[in-house]
Amino acid sequence: MFFKSSLPDQPSVPEEILLKDISMASIAIPQNKNDFNSGELVVGEGVVLNGSLEVPDKAWVLGAINGDLKVHSLTVGSTGKIEGKVDCQMADIAGHVKDDLRVHELLIVRASSTISGNIFYKEIDIERGAKITGQLSML
Repeated sequence: MFFKSSLPDQPSVPEEILLKDISMASIAIPQNKNDFNSGELVVGEGVVLNGSLEVPDKAWVLGAINGDLKVHSLTVGSTGKIEGKVDCQMADIAGHVKDDLRVHELLIVRASSTISGNIFYKEIDIERGAKITGQLSML
């Protein structure tokens, strides 16, 4: 009685197929709810989070975070913005990061990225076109 059913002339489409048709910036995020694990965070386009966050596993940022972020693995899409200190093991940045960025393993800075602040890293890969303002220091 409360269940949504498809009309006879319109076949139902599985949720996984619908989600695959949605373009969500230039990064690969899980398209199936079963692909997410506990300890992961997705900040979608248009979403703004304020305050300090601690994420035990992965974070995908397509929206904005205003505050410090501590995470194991970080991906900032081309529409993503972080204003605050970031501390992580691995990072792949295609958007904007403003403040200190500390990456204990590998940092990938994409051509579309803009980073303002001090960057601390163990290994770094910078694509041509990336904009960095601040000091780079090896850990």
